[in-house]
Amino acid sequence: MTGAMTTSESANASASFTPAERDYIRRELSMFFSTLPTVAEGFALKLDTDKAGNYSYLVRDAAGVELNRIDYSVAGQGNVTRSSGV
Repeated sequence: MTGAMTTSESANASASFTPAERDYIRRELSMFFSTLPTVAEGFALKLDTDKAGNYSYLVRDAAGVELNRIDYSVAGQGNVTRSSGV
């Protein structure tokens, strides 16, 4: 069978871990998610919006490896060229 697990399959999968393995997984997940802001805390991200243009916000790890790139545009008065359509 392919696709999502049924409830009984999910229960059987979690039963295959030993108590020590479950504790380890719980600690690792807790440590990972504790570094992320919660929805209740909010997350303030200051984007450069001083000038019109196209920008990218880069998310890098401690080694400088790019993990994510968020492209955004700022509309407004600026050095923008427009085709005449003629």
